Amino acid sequence: MAAGPNLFLIGAMKAGTSALHRALAQHPDLYMSEPKEPRFFTRPELWPGGAAAYEALFRAGRDCRFRGESSTEYAKAPLFAGTAERIAGYAPDARILYLVRDPIARAVSHYWFNWQVHGERRDPRVAFREDPHYLLFGDYAMQLARYRRCFPAQQIRVVVLEEIERDPRRELAGVWSWLGLDPAAAVRAEFEARNATPAALPSRRPAWLAALRATPLWRGLRPALPRALRRALRERVEAPVARAASVRDAAREALGPACRERVRALAEQLSRGFPLWEGGAEPHSEAGAVARIEVVA
Repeated sequence: MAAGPNLFLIGAMKAGTSALHRALAQHPDLYMSEPKEPRFFTRPELWPGGAAAYEALFRAGRDCRFRGESSTEYAKAPLFAGTAERIAGYAPDARILYLVRDPIARAVSHYWFNWQVHGERRDPRVAFREDPHYLLFGDYAMQLARYRRCFPAQQIRVVVLEEIERDPRRELAGVWSWLGLDPAAAVRAEFEARNATPAALPSRRPAWLAALRATPLWRGLRPALPRALRRALRERVEAPVARAASVRDAAREALGPACRERVRALAEQLSRGFPLWEGGAEPHSEAGAVARIEVVA
């Protein structure tokens, strides 16, 4: 594993991993893979060449102290089971970086991602109630516990999206210092989210319209229709769907109590609170103080 990865940004999904992946790559002694999410430890069938083919992704960074990748499926238990164990078996000395976000905001972003990519069309209250993944992928204490069983505490670090957005240089410097890298070597590094859901989402073209467009009838009829009429019809059936505030309200209603319970569990795990989150929990502490620590203890 001379040139394989030894840093894994494991998620969470819709928590800013793409931005952090790019930001980490700005350090000259840290190489991040392209593509960002190889998913080798959850979908080995994508790599018929096995570990050798996977490790070829990191060949260009063989002289770097750290080589990393950012597959969010690595923190999607129980959908993918045994991931932490497989990573530990492959690279027991690897560093594990976990980026987390207000779980309500994460679930809302997850819903709109599913709307764009997977055809989610359920009422959000129904979707949040019926699909357990909206909650499970934001159950950071549960996801993290799997890695805590496989890796020593000093090899795991948790980063909070809202904190890195507020002061990216400080938080990135903290990550690089934890890795033993010189933070001054990347003083111009920036954290910029690019995969944010847009303010309005285009609705998918209805199936009946897609079928019609594939017929000889449409191909013959289309040239006879005035351009303005064709445009009006297209806008009618493909009208954008606004990201209504009601989706966040639905997430609060359906997931709020469970999310608060899971944030409390995470606060106890890390001995810190999350004041930038809705319902951020206080940590368990005899002194009652919020300890700001970044490395899992």
